Amino acid sequence: MSFPGPLSLRRVAASIAAGAALSGVLAGCGTSSSTFSGVVNISGSTTLLPFIGKVASEFASSNTLARFDVQMAGTSDGFSQLCNGLTDVAGASSPMNATSAALCHDNGISYVRLTVANDAIVVFTSPASHLPQCLTMSDLYALSGPESVGYTRWSDATRLARTLGSPTQFLSAPLRVFSPETGQGTLTSYQNLVIAPIAARRGTSPLIRLDHTSEPSNDVMRNVVLQNPDAYAFLGYSTVAGWGTTVRPFAIDAGKGCQLPGEKEIAAGSYPLSRQLYVYVNMNRVRSNSTARAFVSYLVGGDVLDRDGAATAIAPSPEQIAASQSAWASALSGSTGASQ
Repeated sequence: MSFPGPLSLRRVAASIAAGAALSGVLAGCGTSSSTFSGVVNISGSTTLLPFIGKVASEFASSNTLARFDVQMAGTSDGFSQLCNGLTDVAGASSPMNATSAALCHDNGISYVRLTVANDAIVVFTSPASHLPQCLTMSDLYALSGPESVGYTRWSDATRLARTLGSPTQFLSAPLRVFSPETGQGTLTSYQNLVIAPIAARRGTSPLIRLDHTSEPSNDVMRNVVLQNPDAYAFLGYSTVAGWGTTVRPFAIDAGKGCQLPGEKEIAAGSYPLSRQLYVYVNMNRVRSNSTARAFVSYLVGGDVLDRDGAATAIAPSPEQIAASQSAWASALSGSTGASQ
């Protein structure tokens, strides 16, 4: 069976959350006898949905009594589910923040974080745009940070960008900033990578400008960018790469020259807005759920991360895979508690 690709992540996540969970579907994928039975609950990042779906389908093909309740509506939702003891596994496209970690601690939830893929934030516009091909990190902050509230034209950001050391001269083109909705790990990653470092130096908020426009789905965002040729938008690489030349990514200069996002650059971490994708495993629940334990062991074992990660995202490096396997083995042995 096949799972949806990056172009329809939010639409699929919404249908799952509305009750079309994958449990019955996945159970029908297998033909061999079952070794494990029971339900594995998975929530969290929509960016990870194709990867999680593919691995769950493979696991179910040899464990026909296993059931998967997959409700992936966003990273923040996954952390809430995890720290309230309601899910076995939470996918995340950004690291857990202090608020969620405190909630897990207060509720006595022990968890382990495992890296399962690599990804990146891609800032993009319409191919019809005459905007610069490359933006510096200072440019990104000047266009979308907390101090750019009220900027309605790209040229409005020139003075702030110059103050931050950027030589970029912006055109007098309409500026509209589009982002994923609040609660999505992609927005959190963008704020952590782009806004927070400069905001900390300037004593300002680490959040995106308050007058930006959030879009409910990836497809809607692509459409509004095409309707607004000088738009400024960002999403995960796995989504934007699937759109081919229908959108134009900006190259990013973080002090080492302009770098376009590409699989090799992201895997090597040389693209400035690279990030890792994770699963957080609720050890309180999986210790008493042999099927969930077996699923996570399958996910991080053998060549699953390398093979299936490459099929749906950017596969982790051998070092990342080894680290995830070691962290999982330690968590199973009880030698680690809650960790990030």
